[in-house]
Amino acid sequence: TTGGAGQAGAAIVSTAAGTTIITHGNSAYGIAARSIGGGGGTGASDSAIFYSAGTNGSTGGAGGTVTVNAFGTITTYGEGAHGIYAQSMGGGGGDAGVVLSQVVAVGGTAGNGGVGGQVDLTNAGAISTHGFRSNATEAQSIGGGGGNGGVVGGAITTGGNGGGATAGGAVTVTNTGTLST
Repeated sequence: TTGGAGQAGAAIVSTAAGTTIITHGNSAYGIAARSIGGGGGTGASDSAIFYSAGTNGSTGGAGGTVTVNAFGTITTYGEGAHGIYAQSMGGGGGDAGVVLSQVVAVGGTAGNGGVGGQVDLTNAGAISTHGFRSNATEAQSIGGGGGNGGVVGGAITTGGNGGGATAGGAVTVTNTGTLST
C-alpha cells in the first residue's frame, strides 16, 4: 500500500486600486499565485524467490483554485518577469514499485496525475513589463503527468503499466485595464 498525495489549497490574491507594485530582476513577477498538488506516493518494492508482485503508485494531488483580482499598477523590469502569473498544477502520479524474483515477477501500475484546478485572473489596472519574455499576464492550469510503470526482473516477467496524464482546469482571463509589454 502506498500513501496518497497532498491536495493543494486555494490561492487568492487581491490588490486594491491605488496599489503600486514595481519589481527589478529576472523572474521577479509582480504577482505570482500558484497552487500545486503533491506528487503521488511510490509503490513498495518487493523481492522473492518464486513469485513477486509489485504494488501500485498512488494518484497525484489535485491543484487548487487560483484567483487573482488586480486593480492597481504593476511594473516589472527583468527577463521573464511577468506582471501577473497565475497557475494551478496537478501533482505527478507515483511510480509503481520495483519487483525482483528468480522465477515470476509481475509489475504494479503507476498512479495517474492529479487534475489542474480552475484559474480566474481579473485585471482592471495598468500592467507594464520591460524585459525579454515578460508577459503582462499569464494564466494556466496544467494536469499532472502519470508515474512510471514498475521495473521487474525475473525469468518470467510482466512489466507494470504507466499512469495516465490528466487534464487542466478551466482558465478565465478578464482584462479591462491597460497592458504594455
